[in-house]
Amino acid sequence: MSRNEDLMREQQVLERLDRLAKFLDSSLKLPGTKVTLGLDSVLGVLPLGGDLAGMLISSYFILVGYRLGASRATLKKMAANIVIDALVGSVPVLGDIFDVSWKANIRNVKLLKGEVERIRLQKMPA
Repeated sequence: MSRNEDLMREQQVLERLDRLAKFLDSSLKLPGTKVTLGLDSVLGVLPLGGDLAGMLISSYFILVGYRLGASRATLKKMAANIVIDALVGSVPVLGDIFDVSWKANIRNVKLLKGEVERIRLQKMPA
């Protein structure tokens, strides 16, 4: 694969992750407010299994980050975002409110975009 094809593939992957993160974290807007929530927040309302399901879905971002060559430090930050989301989100009511504002998937896409850019800059000829 040529360098341009690699860059295009990475960009497509990041765009797909961005859409998925927005679906999971901010696809619905509460009427009359600026508050957004997504499938992850809706799942979090379900006792026990909801936060676990959200955590499993969110783990996909770590897998993609690994495949894109993200550093261990970035993957650990991504995992921490997901664990925080699941642990705090599991607290009844307060966890649901936290879940709406934390948006772990959007945070993780931002981390990945920064990491991919850092990797691209390292690969550029001097």
